[in-house]
Amino acid sequence: MRAANLDHEPQQSLAIQGQKSAEPMETLRIPLAAKQQYAKAHAEHYGEHDLLAALRDYEQVIVVYPESPEAHYARRQILCIVNRVVPEQELRLAQEALAENALALQDLQRERDAAAIANPS
Repeated sequence: MRAANLDHEPQQSLAIQGQKSAEPMETLRIPLAAKQQYAKAHAEHYGEHDLLAALRDYEQVIVVYPESPEAHYARRQILCIVNRVVPEQELRLAQEALAENALALQDLQRERDAAAIANPS
């Protein structure tokens, strides 16, 4: 029964068993560090009520560990903070401004692409 569970053991066990590659240990460190950074941000958010520090630490989790589950949770927590501190009207106006800017950039890119096709170098 024990042998059947070896496929589900943490990667750390492979390094302990003598695997020479540092990759499994590195793989373990990244999620652990992401969890620690997220836990710090969460404590600042809900324990200390230091929203600015929490916001910065949530952003750091997203930047450093973008594919981690903690980054997903951090994105949701940032939205919670934003919804809590930014008035709804300002959020709506900011979203509209972002959409207008994105559309303007798309138009500029289309114009550049058309100019490049019309005048190849």
